[in-house]
Amino acid sequence: MKAVLFHHHGGLDVLEYTDFPTPEPAEGQVLVQLEIAALNRSDIWTRNGWPGIKLQYPISWGLMVQEPLRGLGLVLASGKQVTRW
Repeated sequence: MKAVLFHHHGGLDVLEYTDFPTPEPAEGQVLVQLEIAALNRSDIWTRNGWPGIKLQYPISWGLMVQEPLRGLGLVLASGKQVTRW
Protein backbone atom coordinates (compact mmCIF):
# COMPACT_ATOMS: atom_id res chain seq x y z
CA MET A 1 0.00 0.00 0.00
CA LYS A 2 1.02 3.64 -0.30
CA ALA A 3 1.31 5.85 2.78
CA VAL A 4 2.53 9.27 3.82
CA LEU A 5 5.09 8.71 6.57
CA PHE A 6 7.62 10.66 8.55
CA HIS A 7 10.68 9.39 10.40
CA HIS A 8 11.38 12.48 12.52
CA HIS A 9 9.68 15.72 13.51
CA GLY A 10 9.73 18.75 11.25
CA GLY A 11 7.85 20.68 8.61
CA LEU A 12 6.23 19.47 5.42
CA ASP A 13 9.67 18.50 4.10
CA VAL A 14 9.80 15.44 6.44
CA LEU A 15 6.79 13.82 4.75
CA GLU A 16 7.48 10.89 2.45
CA TYR A 17 4.96 9.26 0.08
CA THR A 18 6.12 5.66 -0.08
CA ASP A 19 5.25 1.98 -0.10
CA PHE A 20 4.35 0.49 3.28
CA PRO A 21 3.36 -3.07 4.25
CA THR A 22 -0.40 -3.60 4.16
CA PRO A 23 -1.56 -4.35 7.71
CA GLU A 24 -3.66 -7.40 8.58
CA PRO A 25 -6.77 -6.48 10.57
CA ALA A 26 -6.70 -7.82 14.12
CA GLU A 27 -9.74 -9.18 15.95
CA GLY A 28 -12.51 -6.59 15.89
CA GLN A 29 -10.81 -4.44 13.23
CA VAL A 30 -11.36 -3.81 9.53
CA LEU A 31 -8.92 -2.84 6.80
CA VAL A 32 -10.24 0.11 4.78
CA GLN A 33 -8.91 1.43 1.49
CA LEU A 34 -9.44 5.14 2.09
CA GLU A 35 -10.71 7.29 -0.74
CA ILE A 36 -11.29 10.44 1.34
CA ALA A 37 -9.78 11.30 4.72
CA ALA A 38 -9.11 14.38 6.78
CA LEU A 39 -6.23 15.38 9.01
CA ASN A 40 -6.78 17.15 12.26
CA ARG A 41 -4.72 19.54 14.34
CA SER A 42 -3.18 16.74 16.43
CA ASP A 43 -1.65 15.27 13.24
CA ILE A 44 0.12 18.57 12.59
CA TRP A 45 1.24 18.86 16.24
CA THR A 46 2.64 15.32 16.07
CA ARG A 47 4.59 16.06 12.89
CA ASN A 48 5.95 19.30 14.34
CA GLY A 49 7.04 17.63 17.59
CA TRP A 50 4.36 17.68 20.28
CA PRO A 51 6.20 18.20 23.60
CA GLY A 52 6.34 15.04 25.69
CA ILE A 53 5.00 12.70 23.01
CA LYS A 54 6.87 9.41 22.54
CA LEU A 55 6.51 7.85 19.11
CA GLN A 56 7.52 4.68 17.34
CA TYR A 57 8.67 5.64 13.84
CA PRO A 58 7.75 5.68 11.04
CA ILE A 59 4.50 7.50 11.71
CA SER A 60 1.53 7.49 9.34
CA TRP A 61 -0.94 10.34 9.72
CA GLY A 62 -4.49 9.97 10.95
CA LEU A 63 -4.14 8.57 14.47
CA MET A 64 -4.91 5.17 12.95
CA VAL A 65 -3.55 3.18 15.87
CA GLN A 66 -5.07 5.10 18.75
CA GLU A 67 -8.38 6.41 17.48
CA PRO A 68 -10.81 5.74 14.65
CA LEU A 69 -9.93 7.64 11.49
CA ARG A 70 -12.84 9.45 9.94
CA GLY A 71 -12.98 8.91 6.23
CA LEU A 72 -14.69 7.24 3.32
CA GLY A 73 -13.52 4.07 1.65
CA LEU A 74 -13.97 0.41 0.83
CA VAL A 75 -13.66 -2.35 3.43
CA LEU A 76 -11.05 -4.77 2.05
CA ALA A 77 -10.78 -7.27 4.90
CA SER A 78 -12.03 -7.88 8.42
CA GLY A 79 -10.64 -9.55 11.50
CA LYS A 80 -12.40 -12.16 13.61
CA GLN A 81 -15.48 -11.10 15.54
CA VAL A 82 -16.37 -8.33 13.05
CA THR A 83 -20.09 -8.55 12.33
CA ARG A 84 -20.75 -5.04 10.96
CA TRP A 85 -19.05 -1.77 10.10
